[in-house]
Amino acid sequence: MSEKIVSSSCCFSGISFCSTGCTEFLLSPERNKGMVISGRSMDFSYPLNSKVVFFNRDDSFSSHMPDGSEAVSWENKYGFVGLNENGLSLSALWLPGTEYEEVSRDSEPTKVIELFDLPSWILGTLRHSNQLRTVLKK
Repeated sequence: MSEKIVSSSCCFSGISFCSTGCTEFLLSPERNKGMVISGRSMDFSYPLNSKVVFFNRDDSFSSHMPDGSEAVSWENKYGFVGLNENGLSLSALWLPGTEYEEVSRDSEPTKVIELFDLPSWILGTLRHSNQLRTVLKK
């Protein structure tokens, strides 16, 4: 009896908390080896008014330094919408309270990219995850 009360209390206490963040999950079906299905939740307690946007090959982007001057700029090699045309997938998840390294004024602009531009740069310019590993090591 006490186990049921504890279980029920845990379930209901989770319902009362406000959530602000995202969760990604990956499914790998046993029948289809090598196949991965990815999904995500938008765990926010308020409407985000989000929409699906497709970015084409040859779309141009530029990122900025903290002072507003231009940093990295690029032109897409691949079209994408959370998944690029080669199958590379990426999610930018939100975790409240996360602290990021500050960009120094002395940073080389060609090596600076804003956090929210990073997914577009990765999906638009890289073909697969091995390329990303190589680039990040530089």
